[in-house]
Amino acid sequence: MSLRVAYLLLLAVAASAGCGCGSGSGGEDGGASPTADGGSTLFVPCPGAVEPGPTNLVGADVTRQGYVGTIDVTVAFCNPLIPQPPNELLFFVTLTDHSGIAPSNVANGTSVTIGAGLGTNGPITWDGDDLTLGDHHVMGHLHAPNHAADGTPLLGPATTYLELTLGGIGGDGKIVVRWEQEYLPK
Repeated sequence: MSLRVAYLLLLAVAASAGCGCGSGSGGEDGGASPTADGGSTLFVPCPGAVEPGPTNLVGADVTRQGYVGTIDVTVAFCNPLIPQPPNELLFFVTLTDHSGIAPSNVANGTSVTIGAGLGTNGPITWDGDDLTLGDHHVMGHLHAPNHAADGTPLLGPATTYLELTLGGIGGDGKIVVRWEQEYLPK
């Protein structure tokens, strides 16, 4: 499945589930709404995001997709699309499996690292759906600190890549997704 198709699927699943994860009213058509600066607010997945984002990226640019067994995992890195990014790292995650997703704890075993070998310091939290046996579509936001143990910010001009290891999928499954420097906020 191409990234553009995975991104569109992510949007369709969120819209059909009535996610409420968008950053505004979504406009009359339920899609993007214009903003004061001429951009448009995403219906999902990132609160406060606009397309194109401040670095001229769109949702498909910051979306990664892969599989853990039969579970389709799609992750959008929100920060590059948010004009005033939060002090945390924000990801929108969907899990899809039509044979039923095994109970999972998405924040369990999840970590963020960058090119300098630094990693997050502090708890990573999941505000999405509770994952129970038989769910087919699960979505939510993953929140991670944007600093290492010594207080060094993870995102900055010298950051060469950001890697998210998403754990606890379908039990003890995990997937690693990566964004190179050109897909990071400046």
